[in-house]
Amino acid sequence: MTDNIDKPSAQWELITPEVAEELLKHNVNNRNPRHLRIDKYARIMDLGDWAMTGQPIIIGSDGTVMDGQHRLMAVIQTGRSVWLLVVRGVDPSLMPMIDRGAPRSGTDAFKWASYPHAAISVAAIRQVLVLSHGKSGKDRKSYSVIADHELVDAYPLFENVIAWAAPLANQVNRALRVAPAKYLAAVLWLSVNNCNPESIQEFSRQLISGADLHEGSPILALRSWAVNASVSKKRLRNDEVLIAVVKAWNDVAEGRTRIAMSVKPSELLPTVVAR
Repeated sequence: MTDNIDKPSAQWELITPEVAEELLKHNVNNRNPRHLRIDKYARIMDLGDWAMTGQPIIIGSDGTVMDGQHRLMAVIQTGRSVWLLVVRGVDPSLMPMIDRGAPRSGTDAFKWASYPHAAISVAAIRQVLVLSHGKSGKDRKSYSVIADHELVDAYPLFENVIAWAAPLANQVNRALRVAPAKYLAAVLWLSVNNCNPESIQEFSRQLISGADLHEGSPILALRSWAVNASVSKKRLRNDEVLIAVVKAWNDVAEGRTRIAMSVKPSELLPTVVAR
């Protein structure tokens, strides 16, 4: 009996900007475009890294774009042509049932790749990549532009540092209540700026223990700043933690004292002093 039902068809199609524009003429009753998602897809396409994952563009039997508008808009934005699996002939009344699943996160991608410390390393690497792209990290929207495959590709570059830094970041969290991903990002940033791993580890151990730190110690000032934030239940931003760590690090590197640590809302990340 079901053999008489018109079934959707699927095939790989080269979607050019012109084809995408034509398809989007029938993009009705879809959710509002999310421009950050379009920018994210466009970035992947510009890098030449768009993969044939098999996730389809879904076109209704009436020509309506039921799923895939962001990918089509990214094709137009970049002016590039990409191969996409296109499923045509789907009943338009099934629109509410499409895309109900929870989206995969960067952490999911790390777990899929069997990378250790997935939850904290994906957030830390994302912050470092944002900084590497010339962003300050103050705007949360800048983080969503980093594609999951960029995070996965970047992990091997940081793997050796993460192996010893992630446990330290967890210790910092237990001692000072600083989110481990935020401290790990600071360590990775020091690392990419040619700071000595042994010096970073010693800095971290002193921060964790607080032992033998005297008044005027930049590490003590950083420690007190973090503890006070925890006591007052202030949630430290990613960029705040990074700026504070780099300031304390630079003070130690250049032999300066510091009585108190503070980070202004408009303050920019200082250049790291390598040591």
